[in-house]
This record gives sequence, structure tokens and C-alpha cells, in this order.
Amino acid sequence: MRNFSFFYLLLDREPSSANNFHQDDEKEPTKIFANLSDNNHLINTTMCGFPALCSADAHRECFDTPLYACDACGHARTGIFIFVITITAILILICNFLVILSVYLTNKQRRKHIEYLKGSLAVADMMNGIQIMFVTLPNVVWSLRLSSSEIDRIQFALRGSVKATIGGIFFTLIYSSSIYHLLLLSLQRFAAIRWPIWYKTKGMQHMPLMIAIVWATAILAASVPTWFPDSFVFAYSASVFLFVPAFDSLDALFTSGLQVISGFFLLPYLMMSALTVATGLIVRNTMERSRKLSGFHHKKTSFNKETRVLITLTCMEIGFTVTLLPNTIVVLMFYFGQLDCDSFSIPYLISFYLSTLNSLVNVAIYSFRDETFRKNILKVFENLFSCCKKKKKDFQEFGETPAQSPPTPRVSLSTLISISFLFDKSKQ
Repeated sequence: MRNFSFFYLLLDREPSSANNFHQDDEKEPTKIFANLSDNNHLINTTMCGFPALCSADAHRECFDTPLYACDACGHARTGIFIFVITITAILILICNFLVILSVYLTNKQRRKHIEYLKGSLAVADMMNGIQIMFVTLPNVVWSLRLSSSEIDRIQFALRGSVKATIGGIFFTLIYSSSIYHLLLLSLQRFAAIRWPIWYKTKGMQHMPLMIAIVWATAILAASVPTWFPDSFVFAYSASVFLFVPAFDSLDALFTSGLQVISGFFLLPYLMMSALTVATGLIVRNTMERSRKLSGFHHKKTSFNKETRVLITLTCMEIGFTVTLLPNTIVVLMFYFGQLDCDSFSIPYLISFYLSTLNSLVNVAIYSFRDETFRKNILKVFENLFSCCKKKKKDFQEFGETPAQSPPTPRVSLSTLISISFLFDKSKQ
């Protein structure tokens, strides 16, 4: 029976009365045991998945050898992985900081409610970079110093721990906050198109409160697994080097699991998509009526601006879906038996960290679609360049030798003649 979760999977084996590691089993040397059932019988389990920096034989070949010294783990692959995720984290942090800076630089009189929402979404996206920098990279480093048996012991020891719970909630919050921010953006666009007068006068007066509600709901959704300790558990996944939510059993998936996923993640996503589609239909119908009434020569109005904003939002939602789709497919392939524990880790690792690129998608879309964002960022770089240029000039002037005499001013011949003429005239 498979214990299914979003990002952490176990493969249950036959019951066993033993309560220690079967080191004499050559094929599966890293078996662990956990009390996973209500009647307190022990189920012999094998951790499904391994550090994708190593081959599928790493569990056996690296049983007593640290991964960095084991032939089953490639140093080149490790170096490339660390380099790629480091660059990704740096880009996520810098690019989303520029979004927040752009919101700050926008004139208060011209600053709209959607700007604050963009800044809040950028904070949510920055959390992905923070997680990679301060969770993934340290976990990669200490994993390389451990053997496969030690990693299995640590994975088992961390299941349900305070550290795993905090890390798992933060992990889930990254995705829940993105979904709820996009849902609020979709709701805002729908209200702006459907009830434009109400929207401009009263609709978005309480945007700070709405943003606070979004964050509160996202945190609530991320902490839901802690409400059902008999069904959910936060655990460490060696495949992606992160703390993630998991299900204790397949029964938990089909009972509490589906309810939580549907209520707190799938339903908001469907509502977001439905609102965007409905807004698009209203825009199309309104534009068609406008063309008929004006004889296909209608002027540009504020409605056209709202349409451009809707297109930007649609691109953001498509980017969110596309970046998460590969990881969802990999998990479903494992669940339906297309992937097993030996072939699961590498595609899962790649698809998972591809999903983190969602934190860069919004910035890329702003760069092409948002003129205000482009102007603000160009202004930042222009000021930075001029500041660096001025500092370089001051440094060069400061570096001149103090003892050096100032240059003698040069006087032209015409100036001397004029001075001489004035002097002679004064004598007369």
C-alpha cells in the first residue's frame, strides 16, 4: 500500500514484529519501522526516494559511507544542482525585491490598490528563495556528510517533530499564499469589469484588510495538517531536501486528505480560474457591443486598461499552472504505478524545483506587461549607475597627490592685450 502525499511518499511492506534495522538484507538494508496504525501494530516500511544526487543503488552502496565519498553519488551532479538552485534563489530574492521597490517608488497619488497586492504577492514569492537558501542548501550539505542508513534514521526521527512541523507549514504556506493572492487578483479584476462604478468608489477601499485576510487564510490552510495528527504528518524528504506534509496511510488520503486538498487548495484554484474566465467573457461581450455602437471606431477608454490588466493576470495564472503541472504529473505517475521508488527521485527533484520558477514568472510578466514597473526599475538602475559613476569620480579626485601644485591658469593673448589697454587708459 502506498502512503501518498504531495511531496513525500512511503511504501508500506508486510507487518513485522522486529523493531530494528535489517542490515543483513542486501537488497533493502535501510528498512525502518513506525507505528502507523490505530491498533499499535508495527508496519515495516522502506523510505521511498533517495537523494537524487546519487544513483538508485545508493541505499546499498552508501550504507556505511558518507554520500560525498560514495561512488554511487556523482560530484559533478551535486555541484551542478547546488549551483542551479543557488542562482535560482538569488534571482527569486532580487527580482521580487525589485517588485516591492517598484511599488514603493510609485507616487502615492498614482499608487493603486493593485500595486499593494503585487507587493504582497512578491513577498510570498520571496519565501521560495528564502526556503532554498536557508533550508535546501544546508540540508544538502549535511546530507552529503551522512551515509544512507543515517539519512533514513534522521528521516524517521524527524517525522512529526517540531522542526519538521515548522518547516512543513512554511513549505505549504508558499503555495497557499500564491493561490490566495491570485484568487484575490481575479476577484478584483472581476469586480472592476462587472461593477466599474462601485469598484472605483467603494470596491477597493479596504485592500489592506483584504490582503491581511489572504495571509490569514493562507496560514490557516498551511496549518490544517496539524489539526488531524492521526491522518497527517510533517516529515523530512531526502529527495528534495525539505520538510513537507505527508499522509500516514492511504485511508487518510481518501478521507481527510481529499477534503483538505479540495477545500483549501483545489477549490480556490477553480474559483480563480472561473472568475478569470467570467471576466474575459464580460470583456469580450462589452467590447463587441462597443464596436457595434461606435461603428468599429471606438476610442480607447479606461475599460481598455482594465482589459490589459486582465491579460496580465491571465498570464500569471497560466504561469502558475504550467510551472506546477510537471510536479503534479510526476506525483500522479508514482501514485498510479508508472514510477517506482527507484525511478521516482530524479524526475521528482527536477519537476519540484522547476515549480519554484513560478516565483520568477510574475516578475517576467511585469517586465513585459507593466509599464510602471519597467519605468521604476529603469529609474533604479539609472540612479545606481549615476551614483556609482559619481563615487568613481570622487575616488579618483581623492586619489590625487596632495603635494601636487595646482595647474597654472592659462591666459589667452587677446585677454592680455585687453588688460594692457585698460591699464594704459587708466594711467591717462
